[in-house]
Formats: sequence, structure tokens, C-alpha cells
Amino acid sequence: MTKHYSDRDIQIIPPSRPVSNITTTSPAPAPVPTTPYRQDVGGVISGIPRRWTANAQADTFDTYTRRAVAQRKFVEADTELGGALISNRRMQQEYSELPQVLDADKLCREIKRNEEICEEYHRVALNDKRRAQESEAAELGRYPIREQLLDAQHRLDALRQYGPQYHALQWEHRINERELMVEEQRVVLRDQRQQGRDELSLDELYAARDQLSADGADTTPIDRAIERTLVRQQKSRA
Repeated sequence: MTKHYSDRDIQIIPPSRPVSNITTTSPAPAPVPTTPYRQDVGGVISGIPRRWTANAQADTFDTYTRRAVAQRKFVEADTELGGALISNRRMQQEYSELPQVLDADKLCREIKRNEEICEEYHRVALNDKRRAQESEAAELGRYPIREQLLDAQHRLDALRQYGPQYHALQWEHRINERELMVEEQRVVLRDQRQQGRDELSLDELYAARDQLSADGADTTPIDRAIERTLVRQQKSRA
């Protein structure tokens, strides 16, 4: 418990003169009296009262100084006590709110853990999506290679199965073309040989062409002969 002292509880009485009670509350020193309370008669004897007066005033100033220091320390102590009381009350309030504080801390930690878990799930989902995209891209890149491989396999299978027959047909086609060319040349030569002997009429040429068409033979030489006959007839008419 703090004990407060009033100014009237402390009195300083210097020797050789009466001093009234100090009622001021200001820490500043009291003004020095300008009028001496004794008459200076001079000499050595008169210096003793002055020394006493000076010593009394010095003691008074020292007392005021100690009093001001004590008051300042008292204020500081009172301030520290007030701060300690405030800290104590705050601590008591915080201690009374300790269950709520612990619950709030626990909730904050749970929220933080949930956020971390959500971030981990999100990161895993992104990684899965990225891997799926990479797999799809790789699969799309393998499609042309698979098509080429499948085409090559089909060609190889066709070559194994139909290769000999295909080559035989090619050579047969070439032989037929050669034979047809030779036959055309023979027909042309025969036509050229028979031009001076006997020329067929248009009716005979048409009949021969129809006969060759029915037999499935080539009618190109007869067509040419028909064209030549028509040209000659037009020239003869002109």
C-alpha cells in the first residue's frame, strides 16, 4: 500500500530564526529573503550570523532538492506500480480468456492445415493433368509412326501374297501390248499392200468393223481405213 505525505508533515527549522510551515507544493526552491533579520554591526562577530544564515539556506536548498528527488522517485514508483497493476489486470483478463484463446489458436492451426492440404491436392491434380497432356501428346505423336508401320506391314503382306501374281500380270500386260503393237503393224502393212489391188467399200468396211467388234478384236485399222475412204470420196466429189 502506497503512503502519501503532505507538505505540512515535513518542517525544516534552521537555527537562530523562526521558520513558518512550508505550504508550497512546487519542487522549485523558495526565494532567498533579501532583508536580513539582524543588523550587520560589522567585525568578526557579525560574520557568524551570516555564516549561520548561509548554512541554513544551503541546508534548506538541500532539503528542497532531496524532497524534489523523493517526489520524483515517488511518482516514478507510483507510475511503475500503475503499469504493474495494468499488466496484472491484463494478464488476469488474458488468463480468464485462455480457453477461448486456445480454441482460436486451434481453429487457426486447423484452417492452416486445411489450406496446406488443399494446396497439396491442387498441386497433385495439376501434376496429373500435366502428365495426362504429355501422354496424349506422345500418343498423338505415335499415330503417324503406327500408320506408316501398319501400311508397311500391309504392303509386305500383299507382296507376299500377291507378289508373284502381280508381277506375272505386269509381264502379261507388257506382252499383250507388244503383241497388239505387232498386230497393228501387220494390219497396217496388209492394208498398205492391198491398197493398190482392191479397195473395200464403206459397206464392207463397216461390216468388217462390226465383225471385229463382235469378235472382240481391235478395230483401229478398219477405223483408219474408213477415215481414209471418206477422205478420198470427199476429194473426188470436190
